[in-house]
Amino acid sequence: MRLIAEHETALDYGINRFLFSLETPTDGEIATPGNGTHIAFEAKDRAMVAAFHEQGLANGGRYAGRPGLRPQYDPNDYAAFLIDPDGNKIEAVTYSAI
Repeated sequence: MRLIAEHETALDYGINRFLFSLETPTDGEIATPGNGTHIAFEAKDRAMVAAFHEQGLANGGRYAGRPGLRPQYDPNDYAAFLIDPDGNKIEAVTYSAI
């Protein structure tokens, strides 16, 4: 895996495309557990995003954003968010239309 894109607020890693992203807090504050430690993983499809969210909640994660479209980022951006037991924000995202 290698760095494939560098943005002002994120570093995206992958092989030929995005697989994993590290991002800064959206509120501009310093990243700490519970504020801005945001880790994103690419999912194969929307069903995998929903399964990530369901299983995460069932295993100690806290709700941080239901599975759904986030068209402000991309027309097919479909993501879900959890807060893990250490306070980190974890995202599963796909750009698949299915």
